[in-house]
Amino acid sequence: MYHGGGKTVGGQLGRPSGARFRTYERLKRHADAIKGTLFDTPQLAKTIEEIYRFPAAPIRHRHADRQLRSGVSDEKLAELVIALRDDDACASFTRKSKRTNRKSSARSA
Repeated sequence: MYHGGGKTVGGQLGRPSGARFRTYERLKRHADAIKGTLFDTPQLAKTIEEIYRFPAAPIRHRHADRQLRSGVSDEKLAELVIALRDDDACASFTRKSKRTNRKSSARSA
């Protein structure tokens, strides 16, 4: 599920006052609270793991930080971060597809 100890590559959450650290801690707490329920989704676990292992795009940090400062609930924060992650994954997939198509077109020409 999410990082519970042991050695991994990456995983620098930054300062405890930073958006990444606070988001990770809040989502971890939320995941523990809903463990074993219908709301305990693989998307949440994957999002938590990715926050731990990889730095996010600055736009995701700004969105999360703004919501953290506004006092958003753990559940709403989880929904937002999962949606941002899904949007970024779709955008990355689209960018990769376009690059692949351009390379294929260049080879066939």
